[in-house]
Amino acid sequence: MANCTSEIRFCAVPYDITAPAFYFTDEEEYNEQYDAARAKRGTEEYEIQWIDGPELYREVWAAGPSGQSHLSDYFEFVETEDDHDLMVWVALAKNDSCTFNRFNREAMDSTGFNASFDTMKNVAYDRRAHMSIETLKQYFDADSYARTMACSGAWETKVDGQTITIEM
Repeated sequence: MANCTSEIRFCAVPYDITAPAFYFTDEEEYNEQYDAARAKRGTEEYEIQWIDGPELYREVWAAGPSGQSHLSDYFEFVETEDDHDLMVWVALAKNDSCTFNRFNREAMDSTGFNASFDTMKNVAYDRRAHMSIETLKQYFDADSYARTMACSGAWETKVDGQTITIEM
């Protein structure tokens, strides 16, 4: 399924309620319509809504940093990664450990979904970095959390209708 971004459809809904929304299927189409709307009405900010496309691509969009500032990264990511890597990325992103630019393909086994201890440490440190309560960060022991994940051996998540187990 990788590289079928032509099946993806988004809608850019302006925060300015007097401006019209527009649909697009790729970054180039978005940029053309965005530039036209900006020139005509001065509209700059949009909420990007997923409309249609393969379930795996929807899950990548939903799990990742979604919004107009991430469109370029999203399209590049889904066009260059294969389905296996996309599913692993979704599984990791659901556990607060990935952005489109930080996916560590080398840390994952090419045939299974096996994570290295370094990947688990990255998950733990990313989880600490993205905590919403700043004062809790000083009490969160990321190394201990990574060891706990390693001792637990695995976590499971559903991606594209499949249950994926990330194992140590």
